[in-house]
Amino acid sequence: MSLTPSIHRNKEVQALQTIASPYQMEVARKLSQNMADNQARELLATDILYKVGNLALIQAEILKNNPEAHAYTDYILRAFTHYTTQYLK
Repeated sequence: MSLTPSIHRNKEVQALQTIASPYQMEVARKLSQNMADNQARELLATDILYKVGNLALIQAEILKNNPEAHAYTDYILRAFTHYTTQYLK
């Protein structure tokens, strides 16, 4: 195991500390974390939209074969949408 990556990392941290104050470093860390959180939420929202679209296609296929199932399939689609949006809040 080589120590080169950790030495290189330490040099980078030292270089940043010489040009940025501790306050600036803390702001940069918080900003980076907030950006990562936002990106994760965006990916989750995209995945949810994709799944809602798939559920709507499945609903259409079910209703083609059984029109009486509209209330049930509509409930499932609305419940999924409601619970996932609550999770995103």
